[in-house]
Order: sequence, then structure tokens, then C-alpha cells
Amino acid sequence: MSEQSCRVIRAAEEYRGKQGLSYGGAVSAQSVEAGLASAEDARRLAKADGLPLVRLLLEPKEQDLEAAHAAVDAMLTVLEPLHPTLPRLLHGLDHTTWPLLERSLALGYEVRIGLEDTLTLPDGNPTPDNVALVEYTVQRAQEAGSRKP
Repeated sequence: MSEQSCRVIRAAEEYRGKQGLSYGGAVSAQSVEAGLASAEDARRLAKADGLPLVRLLLEPKEQDLEAAHAAVDAMLTVLEPLHPTLPRLLHGLDHTTWPLLERSLALGYEVRIGLEDTLTLPDGNPTPDNVALVEYTVQRAQEAGSRKP
């Protein structure tokens, strides 16, 4: 990693801390992926001017599915007027992984999956490895894409 990239990452982390953002995001020399877990995070981000945002990462931590959907709705309510065209990635954790992946596909958002998100396949059985998670997700994304007009 270049010295400039290290400086940008340190500056972004410092800025995030000053703004009180509770969740991180990926940073490069030219861009920031803002990781958000709540409507409060979205409100803090809304007050942060001048960030070179490339994507919004919506990661509700709630394990109750209804509460997770409500958290996503609350984040989107804050973010839509401010960043209507910015790409979004929505994903869940553990119990909410697969339902939020389906919501993300239905909305046309980007998705991600890995062992850091869930240890089970959608049928509830343990995944044999990360590859099985990715293969299922690719299949679902292809199916969802074929249904779009």
C-alpha cells in the first residue's frame, strides 16, 4: 500500500471518529465506501460533507428480521434524498443473511456473501465452505437478473 493510501485511510478513520460514525467502510486514495448499521449512522453521514463516496454499505446488525428490515428502511429514508444514484450494497448477518440478500437482489443492489456473514446455507444446513455460499449467491443473482425488465 502506498504512503498516500495509508495517509488517506488514516485521515478517513480520523474523520469517521470525529463524526461519530459507528461503522467503518473501505477506503482508497480516491474513494470511500460508507458502512452504515443504523439510521443514526445515516444521519451522521448526511452531515459529513465532501466525502468522495463510491458506495453505501447497509449492514443492519439486528437479528430479528422485521427489525432488520425496519433498520434498512430507516437508513434509506435518510439516504435516498442525499445520494439517490450512489450504488448500495445490502447484506445481513447470521439469521438475516439470506432474507436481506433476497431484498438486495429485488432492489437491484449489489450483494456480498462469505463465512463472515453466515455459516449456513439458505436451507439452514451448515455450509461446507465459502465456495458453496458464493455459488448459491451467484445463482440467485443470475435468476434475479433474468427477471428484470
